[in-house]
Amino acid sequence: MKGEKPKTAVAYINQIPDHNVRKLARKVRLIVRDSVPEAEETMKMGMPCYTMKNKMFASIGDYTKHLNLYFFQGSKLESQLLEGSGKGMRHIKIEKESDIVPREFSRLLNEAARNALRD
Repeated sequence: MKGEKPKTAVAYINQIPDHNVRKLARKVRLIVRDSVPEAEETMKMGMPCYTMKNKMFASIGDYTKHLNLYFFQGSKLESQLLEGSGKGMRHIKIEKESDIVPREFSRLLNEAARNALRD
């Protein structure tokens, strides 16, 4: 039904209007799930969110022509890929397939998940 908020990450991704962004979101979701298989995939703030023992560590958000992979405590992470300057949140902007760096994404996701368990 139009206007209804998606209840799952798959439903969220399937409703992304831009085909390219939808394709990127599917790839990023698989990297998250493969990197941290024990993480719970939920919907929070209207987007797919990944938690460890109810502590959020990452989420995926779509925009008109790109996707962001958010890290809730990203300021504790080190990577050339991370953008942002706030107190905690950082993100990786993904506009094309070459912006997806599986090994680095996996490293960051695992570190973020471990940090969430420590906090």
